[in-house]
Amino acid sequence: MLQCAKVLQEELAVKDKKLAEFRDAELTLRKQQKQLEERQAEMELDLARKVASERESIEVKIRNSFSLREAELRKKIADAQKSNEELTRKLEQGSQQLRGEVLELELEGILRQSYPFDDIQEVKKGARGADVVQTVHLRSGTACGKIVWETKRAENWSTAWVSKLKDDQQEVGADIAVLVSTAFPAGVTGPMALYEGIWLVEPELAKGLSEALRTVLIESQRQRAVTIGKGEQMEALFDYICSNQFAQRVRSVVEGYEEMHNDLEKEKRAMQRLWKKREGQIGRISNQMISICGELQGISSSSLPHLNSIATLEFGEPV
Repeated sequence: MLQCAKVLQEELAVKDKKLAEFRDAELTLRKQQKQLEERQAEMELDLARKVASERESIEVKIRNSFSLREAELRKKIADAQKSNEELTRKLEQGSQQLRGEVLELELEGILRQSYPFDDIQEVKKGARGADVVQTVHLRSGTACGKIVWETKRAENWSTAWVSKLKDDQQEVGADIAVLVSTAFPAGVTGPMALYEGIWLVEPELAKGLSEALRTVLIESQRQRAVTIGKGEQMEALFDYICSNQFAQRVRSVVEGYEEMHNDLEKEKRAMQRLWKKREGQIGRISNQMISICGELQGISSSSLPHLNSIATLEFGEPV
């Protein structure tokens, strides 16, 4: 009996010893597990820090790269805008220059076609001078004088045009200077005016003005030829006024404006406002021409009988 109790005690002691060993082993394992968990946590934290640092580094690189790319794109856009503005400016200048060249060529063509005996010279681009120089000739070839033509197709008037045209006129020794322009100075109403010694005319009336100015030069040349040897200028003027050519010119002016008046009558229904304006102009011109003829007949008595028939012409009602 005692032997059995002793055996049981020994077994219990062995079991307690093993249990203690198991507890120690479990404690050791738990400590190791805790250490592993702490180490794993530190590794995860370190990895997270490295990832965050790498991410921040990548973001910085991306931001720097994006900033450089953005700056590059902004510069390209600015350069493109600058180029576009420069191109637009050149196109506008080219367009204005082209319109001016078209007007110049049109004027030159009209003068060449209308006056085959005249010498029409185009001033080359880049050369100093007006656009066109017209030397008026008779059929016999006699030179009667020069007209310089300048064309301007612009929206705004420039005072420099007048002085430049006067210099061109003086340089070629022209008798008359004409500026064909789409813009007139302030206070000057079109379509035609004598301004600071030069003629201003709208493009539509350039041909009509050329005929009138050319007639003046031709008649002046004829009177100079007639009055060679005469010392008194008044005699030359009186001879011209009493000539049949002068009466024909006056008749031509009156008949021309009478024809214009008739044309305006046809346009009256569609262009009331424009018609009223031109009708007033025609009436005033008609009255002035008839008054001139009456005054000339009064001064020269019966020396101008060929002007009598002018009074019989029909005119529009003056305004």
